Amino acid sequence: MRYEHEDLGFSFDLPDGWRRDEHIVPLTFFGPNGRLGWTSEVIQIKIGTISPQYLDAVSREQFLAEPGATVSRTTVGGESNAVVLQKASDSEISVVHDGVHYIIAHTNDAATDKAIEQLRKSAQFPLAGKSAAAIQAWSDPKKQAFGHVLEAGSPEEARQILSEAGMQPVVQRPGYSIDNLESPPMLRVEDLNNRDFEIAKSSPPILRGVQLSRALAAVCGKRIFLEYDRTIDGPQTASRLIRETLIPQGASFPSTMSAADIAVWVGGTGHMQFAFVVLDAKDYSRYECYLCDPRELTAAIMTTVAQFADSPRAVRPWWKFW
Repeated sequence: MRYEHEDLGFSFDLPDGWRRDEHIVPLTFFGPNGRLGWTSEVIQIKIGTISPQYLDAVSREQFLAEPGATVSRTTVGGESNAVVLQKASDSEISVVHDGVHYIIAHTNDAATDKAIEQLRKSAQFPLAGKSAAAIQAWSDPKKQAFGHVLEAGSPEEARQILSEAGMQPVVQRPGYSIDNLESPPMLRVEDLNNRDFEIAKSSPPILRGVQLSRALAAVCGKRIFLEYDRTIDGPQTASRLIRETLIPQGASFPSTMSAADIAVWVGGTGHMQFAFVVLDAKDYSRYECYLCDPRELTAAIMTTVAQFADSPRAVRPWWKFW
């Protein structure tokens, strides 16, 4: 397949059978046997600016060096300043061209190694004018504010960042609202009886590969009510993947929450993160609510559902429902 970045013009080839998932940020490509949450046949690419002190490859080599990893040099599209950080299960290539930083992260397996080799040799960087225009666009204060908010040390600091960029701290979309800068942060969802959920401060639990497959055995016989935000692509894609994965595991999906054991709702801010709730449909006080990076969304939800299904409190004896 041939990929070309719509705005920047950065392009490259991958072997036949590889595909891009357009609903995941950053750029994500799966091999014929790759999928979200797996540890093989996955390539992700981030493109942006870089601090001046790291334009030089030697500086990036020193920055990337870490115990247990190997740092080396390679070329990408004829650009010789590419630095490779190789770890046990995954690797990362850092290359700079005309001031634009390209980070190519990938799993370590034979199929992906072959794809990365083809990408390196076929890559074509944009003309200097396009790179300069992209850097100028990325300098927009509102775009920068999103990144700074994710690194803020407190709700007050995050509010100040958004205020200085002329932005509101509350995200409101049809059917739900997220105030992720309050203490505690809250999510209100109309689809879940217009209830408020406290967003966890920690990251959602995530199992992958064989571990996730084993955990999902717990959903056999469980009834799962699944609802999602239909105004953006990510929740729709995640919901489809969840159904496709859990139905073969023996789960069913009733159309009403009253007929379910577990309720799942998926939404998102539309620019920074997605949000999801996994709720005991018979005990509304028992739930998990997280903000989540798009690339982790489906695996995080399925991990949380599996943990709920495996808990003796997730589904009570039938007579307690009456």
